[in-house]
Amino acid sequence: MKAVKWEEYATKHPHFVCEDTVPKLLEELLKYLNKLNKPFSIIDLGCGDETTLYALHNRGLLENASKVVGVDISKERIKRMKTFCPFAKGIIGDVCNLKQIPDNSFGEIISKPSNRAFRFDIVEHEFSRLVTEGRST
Repeated sequence: MKAVKWEEYATKHPHFVCEDTVPKLLEELLKYLNKLNKPFSIIDLGCGDETTLYALHNRGLLENASKVVGVDISKERIKRMKTFCPFAKGIIGDVCNLKQIPDNSFGEIISKPSNRAFRFDIVEHEFSRLVTEGRST
């Protein structure tokens, strides 16, 4: 699918922001990280309009996050993400090829993109490349 079609889809189908978009396991992980009282970094790959980071922030689960980033292929979705999540950096990019992000840049990676959007074998390589070696969690 060409980027132009992603933009068309993003314009026609915005994601609505609500606080019920936090998976329980993710919530527990972030509670644990905050209890450690050490800074951590988090990236949401395929973030869309960023309902997840918005919900995490509103629940206070990003309290010790020193770096918060959302990545999506759609410029329109990143634009909306910046409206809801001014505390996060937005990057327009393909989660299968994130050359603009250095290796070992993040302690935590979250992602819930559609399985239609990418090949898992390629994304798995990018995920392992981005996560910090020797992270505490």
